[in-house]
Amino acid sequence: MGKDFLTYEQQLNKLEREKGLIILDRDYAKRKLREISYYSLIGGYKEPFKYKPSGKYIRGVTFDEIVCLYYFDEEMRSLFLKYILHVERQIKSTLSYHFCEKYGESQNQYLDINNYNMSGKKSAEIHKLVKYLKEAVSLPSNYSYITHHVNEY
Repeated sequence: MGKDFLTYEQQLNKLEREKGLIILDRDYAKRKLREISYYSLIGGYKEPFKYKPSGKYIRGVTFDEIVCLYYFDEEMRSLFLKYILHVERQIKSTLSYHFCEKYGESQNQYLDINNYNMSGKKSAEIHKLVKYLKEAVSLPSNYSYITHHVNEY
């Protein structure tokens, strides 16, 4: 059974009365619930602040502290994503370089299953990868440099 709809005011009342959360600025709290959502904010970040046996918040915990944890986590995710994307780009570049060094730069070399290690359980994955690559290169691209490369080479 689903949960009943609660207005922002009702959500704040529930957090205060039933859960023992301190809300210092109700207008600020409503704004944050509108921006982030109850589920994303409270559902995602309540655990470090709750006293598990009672299910209520630890005495003295404020709504602002949950919001601060949310924004801290958001910054950490953004920072990690930035560097994960750098690593991903470097791995792609390295793989592409060494593949082309060994098999040539022709697009058809990527689509030739004989240029992959087919031992063991890898065969099915290689076939899936090559099928995916064939579909990907057949689709039109929104990037002019890709369209140019496909048309020219």
